[in-house]
Amino acid sequence: LCYLDFGMMSYVEANQRYSIIEAVVHLVNRDFNALANLYKRMEFIPPDEDVEPLVMALENALPDVLDASVSELNFKNVINKLGGIMYEFPFSLPPYYIAIIRCLGVLEGLALQVDDDFRIISDAYPYIASRLLTDPSPELQSALQQLLFKEGRARWERLLQLLERAKETRDYDVTDAVDKLLDYLVSPGGTVIRDQLVFDIIEGADELSAEALDILVSALAQGAMPTQDDITSPTQSPRLATASRLLTAAASSRGFEFEKVTPLLQRLGNEPAAVQAGVDIAAAVSERAVSRVIRTVFALPGAAPSRPGPGHEKAGAAADV
Repeated sequence: LCYLDFGMMSYVEANQRYSIIEAVVHLVNRDFNALANLYKRMEFIPPDEDVEPLVMALENALPDVLDASVSELNFKNVINKLGGIMYEFPFSLPPYYIAIIRCLGVLEGLALQVDDDFRIISDAYPYIASRLLTDPSPELQSALQQLLFKEGRARWERLLQLLERAKETRDYDVTDAVDKLLDYLVSPGGTVIRDQLVFDIIEGADELSAEALDILVSALAQGAMPTQDDITSPTQSPRLATASRLLTAAASSRGFEFEKVTPLLQRLGNEPAAVQAGVDIAAAVSERAVSRVIRTVFALPGAAPSRPGPGHEKAGAAADV
């Protein structure tokens, strides 16, 4: 005979599990305003409660969670640092959350006894990142969009962080993540981000073109042709460096195979929004290249690049010549 004692148990609904994943993401990115509003959605605090004092307390209490050890980031320390703020807010924790806290408290105590440098959030984050990048649920897709895009701007460093951490999990397939990202970019809701991505690609290609022209002009001025060392030595701009790291992270991820990438490229070729973006990029890059050559030959001052606007699909993103 075998007697199993499961102790205190509770059932966690799907939307509650998604909310816990969102909470970890907000903690990692120190987005405490979003975390406080998530508490309202999770019904931890009333929907009409002013969360500003809580946001300030969280900012002061929590260290960088990815680099913090369990000894720095544990329930006891957090509650002590928050002080009386927990009593000022009408917190109401549901049974499922109390059960989770109890389990984490036990695991945390064991971790502290075995390894003082164990990082509980850091070790869990690869799974969180993988779920965010590949899970098709509307809740997590919305959380991913909030994480990566803000006020019409893409936060590529956060995408890079997710890609680098997600590849540490065994079940992660980067082509699924790319597929989900493409779904959003070619959708009507992704228009603003798509325009910014087009602009960033144009700027990156323009920077490469400028570097190549500078190398060629410098070599010709010395009566020689550019060497292999000249071509491979230029210092990358921050934009190109980020793009290079993104490509490297994707290519080194689990599941990356050219056979899987080809259907994604074929799909892009059939998307009107992607085709238009390609046309705009080609037109803008070629016009800028011609403009730069003319300015270099005739020693003319440079023109400021134009940024994609609301009429980007029709007008293109080419710089003034």
